[in-house]
Amino acid sequence: MFRPYSNLIFAAAAAMLAMPCSHGASLEKGSPAPLIKGIDIAGQPFDLDAVLTADHPPALCIALLFKVGSGEELADKLRRLDEKYGRELLQVVALGVEADRAELQAFAERMGIRYHILDSASLEDSAWLDEVSTLPMTLFVQCDASRRIERVIAGGGDTRAQLLREIAENLYQQRRSETLAVADLAIEAGEDEASARELKGFYLSDTGRLDEAAQEFNAIASDTGLAQLALARGDYNEAATLAAKSDDPFAAALAGEAKLREGKPDAAAEVLGEASVGELPAWKSSRLLTAQARAAQEQGQDAAALAKYEQAIAIDPYNVTALSNESVVHQKAGGAEDLSKAREALEQAAGVREDPVVEAMLRQVIAKQEQATDVQRNARVREQIAALKERYAALKASGAADADSWTSKKMVMALLQGGGQWAYFEQAGAPIAIQRDLESALAASGKTGIVEREQIEALLQELDLGSSELASADTQRTLGRVLSAQYLAFLDFAQVGAAKRLYLRLVDTETTAIAFQQSFPVDDADPLAVVQPATDAVTQFLAGRELHGLVEEAGAEGEVVINLGTSHGVREGMAFNVLADSRPIAKLKVTLADESISVCETTHKRDGSVVEKDQKVKSSAQ
Repeated sequence: MFRPYSNLIFAAAAAMLAMPCSHGASLEKGSPAPLIKGIDIAGQPFDLDAVLTADHPPALCIALLFKVGSGEELADKLRRLDEKYGRELLQVVALGVEADRAELQAFAERMGIRYHILDSASLEDSAWLDEVSTLPMTLFVQCDASRRIERVIAGGGDTRAQLLREIAENLYQQRRSETLAVADLAIEAGEDEASARELKGFYLSDTGRLDEAAQEFNAIASDTGLAQLALARGDYNEAATLAAKSDDPFAAALAGEAKLREGKPDAAAEVLGEASVGELPAWKSSRLLTAQARAAQEQGQDAAALAKYEQAIAIDPYNVTALSNESVVHQKAGGAEDLSKAREALEQAAGVREDPVVEAMLRQVIAKQEQATDVQRNARVREQIAALKERYAALKASGAADADSWTSKKMVMALLQGGGQWAYFEQAGAPIAIQRDLESALAASGKTGIVEREQIEALLQELDLGSSELASADTQRTLGRVLSAQYLAFLDFAQVGAAKRLYLRLVDTETTAIAFQQSFPVDDADPLAVVQPATDAVTQFLAGRELHGLVEEAGAEGEVVINLGTSHGVREGMAFNVLADSRPIAKLKVTLADESISVCETTHKRDGSVVEKDQKVKSSAQ
């Protein structure tokens, strides 16, 4: 069962109280937390470990440490959430310090609290309470093996503890729809309205509800929010202008992202360079660091990018963009340890929420790891690359044509990056993920073979062929012959405003003419969705192409064998004309198609004509 990483985060906060931990554990942000286990004031056992390992764990779990007479406003805010959502969304556990059960029972009855309350004496392990220096204290703890404390709210009072807003921020980091309602509760409870409405606006913007987002941002006159809207609409100049007007340090992130989307990483780095996360909320700090990392990544400064991504993830473990982009940096390094780190980052991202790009990248990294451990396969690939390199050099030098220039090549395709256009993807790995999934989909269609990605990349590297060389007709023709590929497929991404398109063209390696070209819209919310329409268009084109071949054998009973098979695109029932002096003399129907040859019956023959070996055949309509 898919278990969102987000569902675990707060559960660990309560989790800090379920498993015995060593005395002296630090109750600070970033430190591992102990777990809570004991009997609550209603006589019910509470075990946070059981909460975390349930089949359907809550989305949030919060631990409140308090004394009777302090922290009542926090307890009441948690009561509101508990009543509104129940434990499917929120699991609260409160721990009364230096209070007996009777006091806590009276407190719970007076406040109308239904969530678990334990007295410290009922805990199986309470040594860690010696580290508590401030009460009340509210802990949000990440629910995974690390039990990392994500947030600490020390003290009470509405001005010091914006509890509901911080819960809304955490829900926003998880991209949960409850963000909106909890932000409204924060406003109703008297918490900072501007921050809560801004948070609502960002959630609405991220989910494509731009008009509603504009209402929230305009209500609080937020230049930062309006810059976010301009960014979402693809008006990058306006986004930068509005960001420059804002006194929010986070606005630099939006200005930098605008420059990145314009393909100007140097300008982005300049805008972002002096920005500091300071006292920004976790989601803002993490996004700012992610923008700084991406600018460095686009400039080829991988070490600096990696350091920034790691900071962004440490602040906000739900930052899927930072996690997936970090994996791209690791994959680029390419070593076994690097691939392990790339996989770890993607697995963490996949645990946060379902994301098609992350899932595709994870599949591809796992496949790379499996290939890297296949010693025999790697040796075979190296031998193939050496042979292909030698053949390429020989063909390039001789300029000789194939002996049989009539017969269609086997239906094999090599997919290459076009290099002619550009588009910005928030997840840096999206273009490659799309290309790899398109390769897989075309191979699975049965209409064409696909040259192995590893083979293409290694050969191009060995031959030192860049995009300019690949544009040469002579290079395309020679590569097609070396790879036994009928087509070279070139992929480009282009961007106009916020809209993106995939451009796909097939170059016939025999004629070097463009045999097929089409563009497809790319949805930012699901970039991988473009793979299916692109696959359908290509396979439809391949099914309709004209095939040329030769007669291999001609029997006396009208049975004819031709030198085309399923690898060329032949299917049983297809019709072919036999040609003599370029004119049809007989019609054949395929009765059996093997990989390289097909057996046909003669359905029509012109009077006096004879079907013989080496005569040309050409596919025709039925």
